[in-house]
Amino acid sequence: MKKVKLIRYFKEVLMNRNRLLGLFLFMAIIIPQPSQAQLGGYYHMVSVYIDFTYVVREMTENEDPGNGYAVTASWPSAASPVYTHELLSFDVGDTIAVVPVPLVNPFLLQAYGVDLYLNLSEEGDMFISGTYPTIGVEDCSTSITIPPVEDPATYQLGGEPIVDEAAGTATWGFGIV
Repeated sequence: MKKVKLIRYFKEVLMNRNRLLGLFLFMAIIIPQPSQAQLGGYYHMVSVYIDFTYVVREMTENEDPGNGYAVTASWPSAASPVYTHELLSFDVGDTIAVVPVPLVNPFLLQAYGVDLYLNLSEEGDMFISGTYPTIGVEDCSTSITIPPVEDPATYQLGGEPIVDEAAGTATWGFGIV
């Protein structure tokens, strides 16, 4: 009795397996498979890592009375110093600091007011909109700003993809024209 039930069970498993295999082959033949990835779509930025590099630039304004790049300490005050000592000095082109801004999740992006979208068409057109960090200069003072962005552009894919079959990925070169 047990042998008959076991044989019946294996026959049902084989029939179900064959049906699933047939269904998969039918779908693979009937449903068209694209030969390459389709990039067209609407993308929303979920993280960004930015390095702001502060570099000494040439002065264009004569607002600085000493017209130099020295950091000084004065006693008793900078307004009426009795003694002034130079702590640091910089030349044009020197890097003062590199400030990393790791906005690595949507919560941090929202906290800084960064919200960027990318709309790609299959024909090579794209449109960038939202807000994104950049550098603003006003009265010889450099600051980080988050202005609105609306930029139309075009793009091109470069060459054949690098395919990693184990990971199931394909990587293309992507260039903004």
